[in-house]
Amino acid sequence: MRELKQIKAQEIFSTNHVIKFFDDESYAKELFRTGEMLFRPIKSFKESKQPGRGDAGEGKVNQHFSLYCKKDKDDLFEKVVDITAIHLDVNRPIYCYSRLTGRNFHPNGAIYINPQMINDFSSGKQTFCAVLDKTLFEKKILEFLNAHDIAATIANIKYSDDDVDKEIIMQTLSGDSDLAYFHKSKAYKEQQERRIIIDENIDSLIERGVGEKFNDGIKFYIGDLSKVGCIAKPMFFNLTKRYISAAD
Repeated sequence: MRELKQIKAQEIFSTNHVIKFFDDESYAKELFRTGEMLFRPIKSFKESKQPGRGDAGEGKVNQHFSLYCKKDKDDLFEKVVDITAIHLDVNRPIYCYSRLTGRNFHPNGAIYINPQMINDFSSGKQTFCAVLDKTLFEKKILEFLNAHDIAATIANIKYSDDDVDKEIIMQTLSGDSDLAYFHKSKAYKEQQERRIIIDENIDSLIERGVGEKFNDGIKFYIGDLSKVGCIAKPMFFNLTKRYISAAD
């Protein structure tokens, strides 16, 4: 694991990297040392009061249905739109992180993180970021999931205030798809979230001897990640000079 200290951004970053925010440096270091990943049930994000991380809309999708009702005794029909809120299973465990896209890289070699993303995920001076090679990170995740026969979906969040496609909702409710879980309001679009959702509840995983119960979530240890990323404070990003400096 390398810390950001006078390293040219283009030497270690690309659009194939992802970023994860932690409330304390020790959590970021544990991710690199043992591959510790804390999966929380969706309801913990739904119920959270922390701005940015909490989202009351988690596990809920809307679908508009248009009905045509006959008006009184005449032959005219009136269009009535019924907005139906469909609630998904909020006990499913998920793990969230964010993508780095082309717009995160400045021509001068610095890396730019949208201030809104930093504001949403930062809890104060102790906040640290883990930046990881997406391909290698997710390869380790998939190897762990496959080794323990855990079904999961990994995908980018789609940010839209439009309805979720009716077919996707039906497939999700029937257990044939998880895509309805990857839909969030445009208000969160700067987070560029990517998430993993497991198709098994936490109690079932614990009963199978997979993972370690932690508060309302479950921890997995996917192995050493020290060669696939680095750690830095959010304040070390968005510099205008060619080098990223981790001064203190």
